[in-house]
Amino acid sequence: MALAEALGGGLSLITLVLTNNPIADDGLAAIASSFATSSALARLEVSNCNFREQGAIALARCLASSNCHVASIDASGNAIGGRAVNLLLRALCDNTTLTELAIAVPPINGVGPDVECLLQRENARGTWTGTPNWARIPS
Repeated sequence: MALAEALGGGLSLITLVLTNNPIADDGLAAIASSFATSSALARLEVSNCNFREQGAIALARCLASSNCHVASIDASGNAIGGRAVNLLLRALCDNTTLTELAIAVPPINGVGPDVECLLQRENARGTWTGTPNWARIPS
């Protein structure tokens, strides 16, 4: 939570890497609300940070904010659930600065493993391509 306070206090970070830190839902929510008002952060890496649906929903809300200028997010390796994936994808439609998002997409109808997926913006109109990363499918 101290990091979130520092981000909210005008600290200028371009990249924040928290990979493999167990910040969970509350930690990601605090960080997301802090950088929603900061235009400096361009890349956020929160892979394998033990957050779930509520953390991802907080991240989606941040992305939907007109003040959020993050260009790249790696949120892979977290069990975020279908509802949160839908909210993240909806936020991507409105956020024009985000060009790359890595997430774990849950199985359709609960069948099969999560698939790590990298979404990349192809052009200014917001056309996205999704590429499953089969080498990173969780076991």
